[in-house]
Amino acid sequence: MPTRRIEVPRLNVESVETLAGPPNHVCALYDSRDVRDDMLERFLREGLEHGDKCVCFVDQSRDLLERLALDERSITGPAKQLEFQNADEAYLDNGAFCKEIMIERLVRHVTSAMNDGYALTRLVGDMSWVIRNRIDPQVVVAYEAQVNDFAWPLPQMALCLYDLAEFDGSVIVDVLRTHPKVFLNGMIVANPYYVSSRSSSAA
Repeated sequence: MPTRRIEVPRLNVESVETLAGPPNHVCALYDSRDVRDDMLERFLREGLEHGDKCVCFVDQSRDLLERLALDERSITGPAKQLEFQNADEAYLDNGAFCKEIMIERLVRHVTSAMNDGYALTRLVGDMSWVIRNRIDPQVVVAYEAQVNDFAWPLPQMALCLYDLAEFDGSVIVDVLRTHPKVFLNGMIVANPYYVSSRSSSAA
């Protein structure tokens, strides 16, 4: 069966202030590296300017650092404001993914930032590691649904990036159902396709 192609509009993040209000869990779809890096640059630049802690589970991009006018010295130190972690190393343990372990890591990142005096933590994950490591996408969909419970009480913004060239259309639909907010036509908006884990478990 041919994979159904999903078209994505050019994304242009004017402001992430619209993310206010829990749970701050946003799905962003991209169809090229340039679109992805544009979103990352805007999201991270605003965070750095606002004094937020920024943690990226994205393979470090020298182009992105240059866009942000940063060098290696800007992302070192015990309480550095911007952290990059290799996505495979951040999400996997010996090639396996465990959603409970990953959520514990997210909690540690946010609580550590709070202890360092940061009022808000921005978490960014490029989910292409799922395809690259042949992880069952439905396991990751279940993880995304559980992230909402983590996201609700903590001062954070979680931005999940999905490459439309790598993920099947049916997976994208399931992913959209797990994110309360989404990038659409250049804005961060409430996601009408979101299905709360609480309501689905009660059904």
